[in-house]
Amino acid sequence: MAAALATLLARRGAAGLVICGRNRAKGEARVASIAQQTGNRFFDVPADLNRVEDCRDVVAEAEADRSFGRVDTLVNATGMTDRAMLLDTGPELHDQMCASNVRAPFFLSQDCVKLMLRQPIVDTIVNIGSMPALAGSRSSRPAAP
Repeated sequence: MAAALATLLARRGAAGLVICGRNRAKGEARVASIAQQTGNRFFDVPADLNRVEDCRDVVAEAEADRSFGRVDTLVNATGMTDRAMLLDTGPELHDQMCASNVRAPFFLSQDCVKLMLRQPIVDTIVNIGSMPALAGSRSSRPAAP
């Protein structure tokens, strides 16, 4: 979904985009593909968004690349789509889901807002949720006889 969204934004005029993910080779291939399709400038920042430090690095890399000039928009399209049942979700999976679905967008937004407040323009932050945010998983409880 993130690659499709980045491609759409580029086709609609985004002058430069930073995308991120855990896999450098996959990210670089995605950047090359989108750039070839649209002619726009992109770069990939390898990051594990479950780590706050990596979230901060993504925004710092965008700020450090002065050729963009500014940060207009942040699209938080990160998240885990793992399905878990209330009765059998352990602390590790719960922590991973919260880190990916809540904490990463929060800290990406926090650092982007710091940059955006320096600019005399209207900025935008878009948070994209997943279907599990709207409805839980099927019950792990056996059906009544």
